[in-house]
Amino acid sequence: MPKPLPACKASALFVENRTLMLDSVESPRLEGLAEIICDAIPKEVAGTFLPGGTLINIGWHDIWEGAEHDEGLLFGRAFWSLGVWGYGSPDDWPEYRRLVLAMPEIQKFSNDLQHTTGQSIQQCVYWNV
Repeated sequence: MPKPLPACKASALFVENRTLMLDSVESPRLEGLAEIICDAIPKEVAGTFLPGGTLINIGWHDIWEGAEHDEGLLFGRAFWSLGVWGYGSPDDWPEYRRLVLAMPEIQKFSNDLQHTTGQSIQQCVYWNV
């Protein structure tokens, strides 16, 4: 089984005009994020959704949701995005979204990232099933 890639080595894999998707990146800031989310969301809200890990996309890509919107919903286009992948679906998607965005860990991560990059950080929670 491959070991997680150290975050400091990930940038060497990026190719201009392409999107790089990284799964299981070794980073102190991301470690345990899926577990923190899982522990914070009540079972009646989470339903069968079980977070499994994090994904990082680097390079221009669409942020697209097709689970709650029959025609799909394009949130926008991002150069960098962080996602949590998992299994199943929440029983209460709007409440799950609200709880994730209200988590102190998520707010701190977003604030730290905004401070580090000097860029405005936009957040969305969606399901791609």
